[in-house]
Amino acid sequence: MRDVTPYIDDTFDLVKEIMFEEMNSTSRCSLGTIVKINNSPVSVDIQPVINHFDKIEGFLEPEILKNIPVLQQGNAAASLRFPMNSGDVGVILWLDREGYSWLASALVGPKTPESGTFHNESACIFIPLLTKFSQAAPVKNLGVDIVSSQVSLLEQMLNLMTDLTTFCDAIVAANAAATSPLTPVYSGALSTAASVLKVSVTQLNVAFTTFKGEQ
Repeated sequence: MRDVTPYIDDTFDLVKEIMFEEMNSTSRCSLGTIVKINNSPVSVDIQPVINHFDKIEGFLEPEILKNIPVLQQGNAAASLRFPMNSGDVGVILWLDREGYSWLASALVGPKTPESGTFHNESACIFIPLLTKFSQAAPVKNLGVDIVSSQVSLLEQMLNLMTDLTTFCDAIVAANAAATSPLTPVYSGALSTAASVLKVSVTQLNVAFTTFKGEQ
């Protein structure tokens, strides 16, 4: 006889199982590493790093996703491009209704998906430049900088501004001390140019210093 106890719903476990099947079979957002960088089309092959669960075989390593679009800031006129290498970590974000098919097309307006399915494992984009905790740079409460393993861009630009200012000062001083009859013809023009450049460089140096320290 069916249990009709009002505090236990026979369908509850069934609903949970259906929900689990749906969630376990649908990828939404995960992490992955680059295994290959492609030039045509501009894309990456990525290895999801969180194993997938199979009811029979347990946790399985996900398959490599091929030719996945990379999310980088840019448009037809300008872009901000960061270097990427195999092993770099990022976020995999899956799109509804095969959004990749629009990205692969030349259309500006809306496009009908190829099959109309809600979910396709290859319909995703890769958002690069995430790091594991052990590799993350220290978090600062002041300053904005663009740093690679070789150079701190703002530090190098500040050094350049300082060197240019010193160079301008040297030209002006050399012109003031010049005694050769030929020298003033050239050094005078150089001195004027150096003075103008020094003003611009000094202003730019202040701007970069302010940007680095106050953002």
